Amino acid sequence: MSAFQSCRASRRPDFPRGVSLVELLVAMATTTGILGSIFLVLTTGQALFAKGQTWMEVQQDARAALERMVRELRMAGTGVPSATQPSALTAFVTAQASTLVFRANLENATTSLTASAANGDTTLTVASSAKFSTGDPVYLTDGARWQQVTIA
Repeated sequence: MSAFQSCRASRRPDFPRGVSLVELLVAMATTTGILGSIFLVLTTGQALFAKGQTWMEVQQDARAALERMVRELRMAGTGVPSATQPSALTAFVTAQASTLVFRANLENATTSLTASAANGDTTLTVASSAKFSTGDPVYLTDGARWQQVTIA
């Protein structure tokens, strides 16, 4: 008996010597398919999470806008002088299907301007004009009477 035959005879038949190329290709294709599926699921999950985050931010912004609108509508007319001279000043100026214009002191801020002015003066000099713009209405009052003027 030659050395080759003795080696062959001593080998157990249920013990394979290696993996064939076909088996290796099938295993690689299966692994690639599984990893591709996992990647697809993760990518889809990330996209859905990002959409959910965006939708949540939109809802929070809408909720904040509605809360502000409710607060401002409840404050409509607050701070508007109630005296009727020189004429009655109404809280609601216009109300239409798509717009609502009203007068109110929404931020509950009172600004007092103090200056020496002679009777008949038409200008009032202030130290700071911050938060005032040309065309803004201003209500002047001495406590009993009021007058609306426009900043020029």
